[in-house]
Amino acid sequence: MRALPSIHEAAKALGGEVVGGGILAPGPHHSAADRSLSVRLDAAAPDGFIINSFAGDDWQPAKDHVRARLGLPSWQPQVRAPAREFIYRAPTGEPHIRVNRVDKPGGGKDFWQEHWTGRGWHKSLNGAERVLYRLPELLAADPAETVYLVEGEKCADALAAQGFLATTNLGGASQPWRDDYSAVLEGRRIVILPDNDDPGRQHANKIAKALEGRVASLNVMTLPGLPPKGDVVDWLDAGGTREELERLCRPQHRASQFYSAASLKGKPIPQRDWLVSDLVPMNTVTLFSGDGGTGKSLLGLQLAVAAAAGENWLERSVRQGNVIVLSAEDDDDELHRRLDDILFAAGRSYDDIAGLTLRSLAGEDALLAVESQLSLMKTTLFEELEARAADEAPSLVIIDTLADVYPANENDRMKVRQFIGILRGLAIRQRCAVMLLGHPSLTGLSSGTGASGSTAWNNSVRSRLYLSRVIVEDYESNPDRRLLTTKKANYGRIGGEIALTWRGGVFVADAEPSSLDRMAAGAKAERVFLELLDEITAQGRRVNAAGGTHYAPKVFADHPSSEGVNKRAFRAAMETLLASHKVVVAEGGPPSRRVSFLERAGA
Repeated sequence: MRALPSIHEAAKALGGEVVGGGILAPGPHHSAADRSLSVRLDAAAPDGFIINSFAGDDWQPAKDHVRARLGLPSWQPQVRAPAREFIYRAPTGEPHIRVNRVDKPGGGKDFWQEHWTGRGWHKSLNGAERVLYRLPELLAADPAETVYLVEGEKCADALAAQGFLATTNLGGASQPWRDDYSAVLEGRRIVILPDNDDPGRQHANKIAKALEGRVASLNVMTLPGLPPKGDVVDWLDAGGTREELERLCRPQHRASQFYSAASLKGKPIPQRDWLVSDLVPMNTVTLFSGDGGTGKSLLGLQLAVAAAAGENWLERSVRQGNVIVLSAEDDDDELHRRLDDILFAAGRSYDDIAGLTLRSLAGEDALLAVESQLSLMKTTLFEELEARAADEAPSLVIIDTLADVYPANENDRMKVRQFIGILRGLAIRQRCAVMLLGHPSLTGLSSGTGASGSTAWNNSVRSRLYLSRVIVEDYESNPDRRLLTTKKANYGRIGGEIALTWRGGVFVADAEPSSLDRMAAGAKAERVFLELLDEITAQGRRVNAAGGTHYAPKVFADHPSSEGVNKRAFRAAMETLLASHKVVVAEGGPPSRRVSFLERAGA
């Protein structure tokens, strides 16, 4: 709207005068001396002014007359979008509450609610009993049919049009969930589909808490690919189908069953199955971590080529078979460059790796699961991966990296274990090894353990490898050197190390341990010695440097956490620690029976 003139400018334009804060002017088609038209300027009024004709002139021509004189555009009737009605019905099917919704032309919505009086709609609820939307359909349905709880009548109607049994509560996330709603749903199978915003998720969580223990099954499902504030209508408009929604929300059936240990009598004992002996087991998940830039993606791709081409990997034999590599870090061009280097170094051609399948997810949503209130749910991408694996029967699936494919907080122990469980299920069903590449946490970096976030990552996988730079006393003599360490091996010994060097675009295993390797091994022995000394001391036990049953190198070499360090290495580490005064020989006990023992300096 054009800005209004001042009151004096308006009076002049109308041929009138200012009187008591308003304007008296000639009405349309009246003489110049006439003062029958009262005009009061008001920016809040729809037209910017309010008129009154003392001569009884029709209001519309009078307004047009004022607009023309003030230079304002002619009046146009406001077109209000038609209201959409949603009827909440009583159990008998009679109308009960009506929700009216109007979508504003510039965005936003208007709502108002009415209740049925028996003779008409009254624009107030006036204490009318609240009921669930589509209640008669809900009560008439088979109790075993799944009920979809959504936020808003529009979403419920959209699902009903797809053949689902759907409902919502009056007011959606803005109103509390009532106990009488829960009573209606008791014993049912429930799927909650929240809107993709904080109020929607909070509302879904409150409903889930209220229904817990009262329904047959409960699943809070966040639909994949929803935009901010998006809902199931947006998901359907984007191409979602009934079949896909059923699949996403379908409860997972367990393949496991109870059986008697006696049934194993006479059965052959299965051999331990390895992709790479003592490093990468089959039918489970290996977590391969390393700081950014150490080369774990390259080394993982080298393993993929080795398995596909029937080559060794780091001088170790690899089971040959098809391989799937899912990379969320490297684009197709980078994968091509790296493969070319690997094939050149191995003297192989692209024909030798026809069984290697690649997919770059760089720049895409790479999540293999999505979060819900109660559990992680597999995404469409995971289903695509499993379908491809079922077709190709790979011996190895590599997923790069954890940060791109995992949806939750890395310190959430329950979600971590569920995620590894999803990947382990893939490994078991497809009879392959799954290698998940990841980055260590800051604590994992500083401690040298390579751990990622929650300890549940380490506890959940059956094998964990760590690729690190070779740094001794904060000094890296050769930036091309790496150390591949077995940090966890449920089916073998931990602490094994492979020294590597980057040459010609690939990593190669060092044939002979160099002095740098010996220094790194010595540093490791010292670290483990100190860790075990702290542990033994905390337990109230003592070890000594003199020999006998409590001789520190012997006790530590036999300890489950020795990380593969032997007695000889512990003895050398002890002498180094004593010489550097990091460990001292102390004495204790009564004067008649003094004993010596080792402790940290300054303890």
